[in-house]
Amino acid sequence: MAESNPEYPYRPLNIETQEIRLLSLNPLPDGSCSLSLIHRTLDSDNPPVYLALSYVWGDATDTAEILVDGVQLKVTKNLASALKRLKRQFPGEHIWIDAVCINQLDTAERNAQVGVMGRIYSHAKRVLVWMGDEPDHGALAKIQQLGRSYRGVISAAEWGDFMEENRFLEAMSDPANRPEFDRLCAFFERPWWKRVWVIQELVLARDARFFCGHEEDSLVVPWEDVKGCLELLEMSKITSSSPDALSVPGRMAIYVRVMHTALGRSHLTWTAGQYRERTGRGESGLPLFEALFLISYTPVFVSGGLQAKDPRDMVYGLLGIVRDEDRRRIPLDYSTSMDFPKLLIHVSKILLMDCGPRLFLACKPTSSSDIPSWVLGLTAESGTVGIIERAALTIMDGVHDTNPVYRPSAGIRWQDWSSRCRFSSLSHGRAVATLPGVVTPSCVSRVGSVFTCLKTAVQFPDACRDFLLELSEMVKGVGTEEYLENVWRVPIALPYDRSRRRSGDPLDEDEASLVHGFDLLIEGKAACPELPGMTAAKWQAFLLRCRLNYTRRWKSQQLCSFIDEMGRPGVGPRNVAVGDRIAIFAGGYAPFIVREEIVGDETFYRLVGSTYVYGLMEGEALDGGVSFEDISLV
Repeated sequence: MAESNPEYPYRPLNIETQEIRLLSLNPLPDGSCSLSLIHRTLDSDNPPVYLALSYVWGDATDTAEILVDGVQLKVTKNLASALKRLKRQFPGEHIWIDAVCINQLDTAERNAQVGVMGRIYSHAKRVLVWMGDEPDHGALAKIQQLGRSYRGVISAAEWGDFMEENRFLEAMSDPANRPEFDRLCAFFERPWWKRVWVIQELVLARDARFFCGHEEDSLVVPWEDVKGCLELLEMSKITSSSPDALSVPGRMAIYVRVMHTALGRSHLTWTAGQYRERTGRGESGLPLFEALFLISYTPVFVSGGLQAKDPRDMVYGLLGIVRDEDRRRIPLDYSTSMDFPKLLIHVSKILLMDCGPRLFLACKPTSSSDIPSWVLGLTAESGTVGIIERAALTIMDGVHDTNPVYRPSAGIRWQDWSSRCRFSSLSHGRAVATLPGVVTPSCVSRVGSVFTCLKTAVQFPDACRDFLLELSEMVKGVGTEEYLENVWRVPIALPYDRSRRRSGDPLDEDEASLVHGFDLLIEGKAACPELPGMTAAKWQAFLLRCRLNYTRRWKSQQLCSFIDEMGRPGVGPRNVAVGDRIAIFAGGYAPFIVREEIVGDETFYRLVGSTYVYGLMEGEALDGGVSFEDISLV
């Protein structure tokens, strides 16, 4: 939220009746508008009719002055630009704008207004999404065209034919179409998409419209069209990701940009769909963990993750879409007594009791000594995402607690063990979470390289090959033949069926195809066979397609290979170190790397991050009657 203006004499709001301020755009005879603030009550029998603005504050030091009730107020230039357009296009309307309608110097009022912000946006007749001064250069028209076309075929259940006829990825690879493609992607890369507040502002809107620039006749595009365009990009990413398609020169770079554009905004489309589905079933909103897990996951595709001026808004900015019973458990407090670390610890305690070690999939390493390793990773430095989180099936299965992809605790349910979870503090105030689990006796014994190559790089297949060869070499002479034969699974985090493995059943079709791609990748340059019609160029294209079938499933970006003392191969956080341990928590969906820390005569562990370890993903750590012990995390 933008800074308040100490000069303006705000009249107090009646918090009991959920009173709000609205900015009136009062038309004048000369065609301009004056601005004034009025008070209205959300709980009245005659609720107010108004618009609400969703926007980015911009640089807080780059300000302009506006007149409200004859008093000069400083606002950011981005808001001043929006008001110029609003006064011309919406004279006579009332509009809610946080920077003007909330006295943010009054902490009590700020707490109360943020608490009803969900109602403010859901009651507005329309939410106007201001994307900034910069004209769209035709991007909105293209977005509207693509979105409406896609929505039309979806409603007619003909999207397969549509995707076949409208090969978006192929069309955008044409140099003649690149400027249009660049403008479209640039629109989706504007700062507005990174604001955490826009999630609830958009999800709760009855009718949201996107606009930008100063031309009054420029397009104002409904969210449904924008969402349709994003869904088209998402489907293009899926339908155009075959090895044949991606083997075309230059196609991979387009594919990756489409992927980042679509998935980097999927937190909005996914949340909107989930919210409507849940409220349609009579629920009051999303579970708290579901909403916050999504935020912790966005750094995979949104550079730097989502942003908020006040870090506490990473939680408060979602409360409008969270179900009532969860919202009541979160203290909405902007005073200095509730700083960001304290809020994270409070929320994480709630989620750990509710969800158990699923919470740890949303934890990220931080350099702050005030934030324990076991709390939610919502800090600005929470950009590295573990291999389990990258396994797309795990993300939502883990959230919903149904049919998990991995079963490291042998299918044990957290609900049956949650009574053993407790919280305490060390003498110097460090928060401790203790929960049942197993720390394997076998430590990390060797650490390999961090995989840093981008998928768009020409040398990406070679980098994958080098990573796999290094991991294989570490396993040789230490691990079993089974571990060595399954190294190929590790960087792609492929699940396995322990019962099938024991019975010696053959690989399924998908596994066999991946092994073929892996073998060709490791062998490097295979000689061209003497077959009718086979040329060197065709052979190289065939090899590339086979390798792509494997490397496109790669999930080890910015992660590190290792083995433990048993020779089990794994991929984990980039800062995994020799001597680290592997922990399996009761009800967990993934093993975790933990680091021992001795305080006095007690042993504690710091959570380093999730890991995939072949030989520990199907409950093997509990073989032989191993029982859970208490593991204390700091």
